[in-house]
Amino acid sequence: MNTVTREVGRRERKFFGKVPEKSEIYEDLVKIQKDSFKDFLNNKVMESIKRYMPIKIPVKTSGKKNKEFLIDFVDVKFEDPSFSESECRDKGLTYAGKAYLKVRITDSATGEMIEKDDIFLCNIPYMTNRGIFIINGAERVIVNQLVRSPGVYFIKEEETDTSKEMFIAHFLPIKGAWLEILYNPNPGSQNR
Repeated sequence: MNTVTREVGRRERKFFGKVPEKSEIYEDLVKIQKDSFKDFLNNKVMESIKRYMPIKIPVKTSGKKNKEFLIDFVDVKFEDPSFSESECRDKGLTYAGKAYLKVRITDSATGEMIEKDDIFLCNIPYMTNRGIFIINGAERVIVNQLVRSPGVYFIKEEETDTSKEMFIAHFLPIKGAWLEILYNPNPGSQNR
């Protein structure tokens, strides 16, 4: 028998198949989630904030003249979690770090930058090296979900105990609950 021993992640695995396999697919099964989370921190947070920037704030002054200030978020900065993973599990804490935004306030009339400072945005749960989140001391994972396209699906099923047919229609709206209609053309049979 042809056995091949390979390192997969932190473990050593034996493959007994005759067909040679690509071991790269076993390297890191949560790589997609880890890469997605890194992209979220490095790019997507700032992209979401930049959609609404700059914010224009009119300020009434004495007389007829009004001033306008522009608030712009320049950058986002993340701090490492203050507790380790094991401490968060033991104490029932969330493994999270703080996120800060660098804010720039500008007088639009003069173009003068009034203030540039960091402000607290939120606590962001961090993903561990194993691809999990620790929320209130409990380990949580992200599970990808398959979404069916909206529409109507018709299925013909045969009952297992007899060879009689049953017809099912699934109505899948864009939003809201699914509707399933079962039609059994056979008299004396039970419907589900």
